[in-house]
Amino acid sequence: MISKRTFDEFVASYYRQLLPRLQEHQIALIMDTDGDVTLLVPWLKELGIAGVLPLERQAGVDGLKLRQQFPDFLLIGTSTK
Repeated sequence: MISKRTFDEFVASYYRQLLPRLQEHQIALIMDTDGDVTLLVPWLKELGIAGVLPLERQAGVDGLKLRQQFPDFLLIGTSTK
């Protein structure tokens, strides 16, 4: 994980340039992620990213809890043991 400050400085600035162009063409951005994305999801939603994949149960992601917190966010690929 990275801090919110680092995320804003090095990641968010690029997505703020990309997302309006995708949205002009009604393209939803789904970000490929690894590990526990629980803390990252609100930051992604704030940018306008539509969802993440895959959710990794082995990394401690509680897909049901995320669904309850973010019902309109696309959560793809919850894996099981």
